[in-house]
Amino acid sequence: HFCPPQQAEVLSCGVSAEVLSVSRVLATSQRPQDYITQVGTDGQENMERGRGAGGDQRPTPACCAAITLLQDAQAAAENALNGENLRSVLRQLAIGVHAVVYEHILRFHFSPGGGLQLKWDLSELNRLVAGFDHGSAAVTAQYSALKALANLFIVAPESLAGMLDDHPQMSQEEFLKILALRTDYHSAKIASFFQSTIDLLPFFRF
Repeated sequence: HFCPPQQAEVLSCGVSAEVLSVSRVLATSQRPQDYITQVGTDGQENMERGRGAGGDQRPTPACCAAITLLQDAQAAAENALNGENLRSVLRQLAIGVHAVVYEHILRFHFSPGGGLQLKWDLSELNRLVAGFDHGSAAVTAQYSALKALANLFIVAPESLAGMLDDHPQMSQEEFLKILALRTDYHSAKIASFFQSTIDLLPFFRF
């Protein structure tokens, strides 16, 4: 059975409040250095607390805080709802959090080691949302695509050319916007390389 309109509106407001809480905790807890490694005298990347670049692969504190909020929200929903009402609430929550996390990513810059750290954070988020009874293949696909974004910060510049087709959900402009978040964007001259490559792409797409 579906909720009556008034109850559905209350649930929708609750989801919006939860999404806002996740947005706030990410904004206040995530630090720029979480995703930028320093290069040591040996030329290797070093990451604070050993995360990301070959460390113990822990999610960032900001990610942990967001995951805790979402786990609590999931438990509360599962205790109060069932059936399609539960699926609808968890689906709305997953969609809202996806938008928040994508916008959150755009606020940072990423070294290769930082890209690994982001991938670990997004893996934790994917694992949680996979446990939501949201009943939506589209939501699952959205989160898989979100996790795949991290690869754009990890691979060597010369390997980026073939990756646009790996992200069909993104426009060419969005693809370049993501690449501009790489810490080597200017030093590796990624912009000039990709502009010439992208200009040719329409001639090869049928």
